[in-house]
Amino acid sequence: MKVVVVGGGIIGCATAYELARAGCAVTLLERATPGAEASGAAAGLLALLGESSETAFARLARASWRLYPDVVRELQERTGIDVEYVTRGTIYPMSASQTRRDAEVWAVNKELGVEVVDGQDVQALEPALSPKISHAIFVKGDHWLNNQRLVLAYAQAAVAAGVELHTACNVSRVVVEGGRARAVVAEGERVEGDAVLLAAGAWTSELVRSLGMRLPVEPRRGQMIAFTHAPPVLTHCVHGEAYLVPPRGPPTACRSSARGPASRGSGSRPRTSATASCSPRSPRG
Repeated sequence: MKVVVVGGGIIGCATAYELARAGCAVTLLERATPGAEASGAAAGLLALLGESSETAFARLARASWRLYPDVVRELQERTGIDVEYVTRGTIYPMSASQTRRDAEVWAVNKELGVEVVDGQDVQALEPALSPKISHAIFVKGDHWLNNQRLVLAYAQAAVAAGVELHTACNVSRVVVEGGRARAVVAEGERVEGDAVLLAAGAWTSELVRSLGMRLPVEPRRGQMIAFTHAPPVLTHCVHGEAYLVPPRGPPTACRSSARGPASRGSGSRPRTSATASCSPRSPRG
């Protein structure tokens, strides 16, 4: 089976790699270079907790979370790339308006290392955090990594598995014949396949618009500040509406959640500071 994958971010590269391992002939088309857009700008969090504890997405996230140790090991064996995988755990400080009972809703995942800790324990874990924090959720063994290295590792593993990778290759149109996507037009040339996988992120909605489809995918602007500090301020990741990510080495990344729409391909990288006094969104499972 011939598959055309459009988009060389983490989803496109990882899917191309797995398809090639399954015996497919894969062509991967990337408009810039692998990880040049959202996949390269993320903080590398592999967060277990999200907006809800009992949704299909949350269950998928937990399954993915469990796979990462083996994924990282496999990619390093195949490419030699160290993705700077860290497993020191994540702290979710709870806000003053949230009770311990609110926090315990998340503790249903105890088998994954999720527990509720009091302010004294928070201070023991991270002395730099505010003593006003009365309780928090702690995910022992939670992990994060260098997302840019992860995309590079997947891209190299994909090529080694037989994927034909084309960079600086802009796809302008999906060709549908007989009710199925049969090809794409890339740089004015037709690239055929038995199936087409769109993993183009914010550009996916534009590609399907010509087919009369509306896909609710749009870019979001986030903010980040990266700074160095010796000795390190934090040992664990601290996650709320804003999050602090201590990597294996300098610099430390501090990011806030996504805000309003952003222009595509603007290259803008707004920077701002953020606090660690935020809390996870209330679960809606």
